[in-house]
Amino acid sequence: METLFAFSTLPYFMPENIEALLDKKTPIDRRKQIFSNQLKYLKELELEELDFPEYKVWDEQDVEKYCNILRSGRLDKYMPSEAYIREVFTLDQQKYEEAQKETIITSENFQQLLQILGNNENTVEFLCENIINQRISTYTATADNNPISLILCTVRSDEVGQQLYILLHELLHVIEKMQMDLDWIYLMFHQTNMRDNIEDMKR
Repeated sequence: METLFAFSTLPYFMPENIEALLDKKTPIDRRKQIFSNQLKYLKELELEELDFPEYKVWDEQDVEKYCNILRSGRLDKYMPSEAYIREVFTLDQQKYEEAQKETIITSENFQQLLQILGNNENTVEFLCENIINQRISTYTATADNNPISLILCTVRSDEVGQQLYILLHELLHVIEKMQMDLDWIYLMFHQTNMRDNIEDMKR
């Protein structure tokens, strides 16, 4: 039986985490972390096998009790499979990327930029790819048959206090290009939140 309950706890059912949980050589804090997250998921199923109190600061004795239940095989049919976990996180990543692209395309300044550069599929794909994958980038583009300098700046949550430095750095590159008789500069900002990479589910 598999469930979407407690989505964030799914990584703790990966084989390497189960192995670490069952290994008494694993630091107890790590074992308690894995145990408590697995318990959070399984508790949603209201299993009689899990007679742990609702609220408690878990100790090593609780971990060992849970590990003995795991070793008995009584929970096997309730444990999410590795294939299922990977499928869920792959789907989640795909949906996130789709939502990210939609957010960019429908933003007001992106639509303004398309009016300048031309609204065609290649332009949209190029801009979205660079906004999503590059923190900041500069390009020479064409608007009304005139060259312009384009700066795409994605403001990310892990760059607090650095944006001004990053922007000034890129503006210097643009100034260097001004020797090419560029007409003007278009600066586009996009804000995003950092997401855990799908590989983090192996932690």
